[in-house]
Amino acid sequence: MFNQFSITILERLIGKKFAVLLDELSGTTERTWRNRFKRGWEPTEEERENLAERMTAELTERMMRIGEWTREEAGKILAERPSHVARVFLPTADLIYQFSPQHATYCQDAIILASHFDRKCESLAEAVRLGEVDGVRKVLIAMLDWLRTFCSSEMDDADAVALQRTFETSQDVQALLEASKPLGEALIFHVLSCWDVEFCAVYFGGTMQAYPLFELVMPRFAPDIEIEPETGRLLREGRQPRKKVFETATSRLFDFLSTLIAWRRSRHLPDSVPRVKDFAAWSRQDETRVISWRDETTRFTARQLEHLWTRSIEPDSDGIYPAIPSPMFVCAHLWSPLLVRQDGRTTHFVECTASYRIWWERNRDRLIAKGLQFGSQAWPNYLTGERTDKASLASVFCFQSAGRSSNPRDCQ
Repeated sequence: MFNQFSITILERLIGKKFAVLLDELSGTTERTWRNRFKRGWEPTEEERENLAERMTAELTERMMRIGEWTREEAGKILAERPSHVARVFLPTADLIYQFSPQHATYCQDAIILASHFDRKCESLAEAVRLGEVDGVRKVLIAMLDWLRTFCSSEMDDADAVALQRTFETSQDVQALLEASKPLGEALIFHVLSCWDVEFCAVYFGGTMQAYPLFELVMPRFAPDIEIEPETGRLLREGRQPRKKVFETATSRLFDFLSTLIAWRRSRHLPDSVPRVKDFAAWSRQDETRVISWRDETTRFTARQLEHLWTRSIEPDSDGIYPAIPSPMFVCAHLWSPLLVRQDGRTTHFVECTASYRIWWERNRDRLIAKGLQFGSQAWPNYLTGERTDKASLASVFCFQSAGRSSNPRDCQ
């Protein structure tokens, strides 16, 4: 249900459909997996154990071949996957584990939240499959009650009270699911923002100020776009822009990556976002290819990110590269559909920074109270760039037409 996005994002990250990946890992055909997804599949304990054994064996071989891990290292990483530990499928927790530097050793709070979220989503999906109105209502209210434990004031709780009343009075499954959309969004923002807070604190060694980094890869208007207060028209230097009105999630990801790479190469933060030309030279890529990734006309996958990172940065004396900031990569793919295209043209984007920021602030305050520490180094304005006309972006929809050696082993 609400956690289906985890599988969709995984498909985008690796460039393969989930059924294809399962075919490769399990030896069971893609068609069989698709039929199982369509009709439902309840494996026996023996089937579950055999499947886990086959997939673990294949993943181990891949990690040894591609990532140059030892068999012992690969075995330890796979054994600590949330789904393996819990013996149930936890797609969101697995996604965070897989795409976190040091395999989530520093973001255990996010793993705990994601695991709870996944379990509740599975309970909800089962109730929906069975068509149990009371069952669906019970799970949704339980999810809502869990979220409310992270809200500290009556004002925070007001919307939750109203939503619970809606759940209590809805009389069919479809009505309940329709009413639950704000709940689903809040649950996702809660889990992701916790990951965001922990990543920001630990990846940078406690040197940087707390900031919602995942917002830095959300689509937005280009920095030089102005919004005319009286009409809401979009302008550039007083004229209606014909192109480059929006920045894609992937272009913002590349700005973030190039800043980190320049920082690593020169030992200090650059004064501005490095030029695309410079990034292409560092990564030994054709500039036009980098541009096609940035504007999202060409798919950008995890393997490509790894190649760019290891070509742009020198490893240490032991041949170990700095950890790839993969959580930013995951969220760029997650936020990318917020920039909406119709007939090949970008028409509008969905603005959700305010809703996300609320949950980020809650998790920041909660984790700082638990002992998480940040530093004093400010994030450069060219990345964070708060707009002065932010009030003009208050609406949800903004409509505007517009013309080991060589592998990034985790280390901190």
